[in-house]
Amino acid sequence: MEENADENTEETVTSIKTGLMGPVAGLGDSLFVVIPWTIFGAIAANMAIDGSSIGIFLWIAVSVALKLVSIPLFNAGYSSGTKLIATIEKSLKLLTESTSILGLMVVGALIPSVVKANVALNFTQGDFTMKGQEILDQIMPGLLPAALVGLVFWALKKNVKPIYLILGVMVLSILLAALGILQ
Repeated sequence: MEENADENTEETVTSIKTGLMGPVAGLGDSLFVVIPWTIFGAIAANMAIDGSSIGIFLWIAVSVALKLVSIPLFNAGYSSGTKLIATIEKSLKLLTESTSILGLMVVGALIPSVVKANVALNFTQGDFTMKGQEILDQIMPGLLPAALVGLVFWALKKNVKPIYLILGVMVLSILLAALGILQ
């Protein structure tokens, strides 16, 4: 529209750009930047925690692939113009929802291996002793890390600033370890 425009259509072009900026930019950013980098970043970080150097190469390969894919996608959006929005609206919504679900599954599966919180307390009665972490693992393996992530997620939904949550988790972890409750 902008290439074929005369001086009378400049306001219309600006209005269309402004109107589409939020939904289309949010869709593209989440689909091609945030979600893939979050998924592969979590996988690469987990591999690095386990001592594997393959994680960094995976991260670099995904970053390069995303940059290489962005050029043809930009050209496709430029050549199709406004037709693109109408034709792929439903497909992109389904793809975005599917990718979000995949991302949540990957991050959720990484919680027990990345978040470490083990109870150091033991239950003793007579000659019988049972470790607190074993009791929790019988209820649900990874219960404490899942509860911690759930609590942080709930606090984020209540608009608690992430820096306060990070500092709070650090202080609470140090305090509970010093008291011998967590190891």
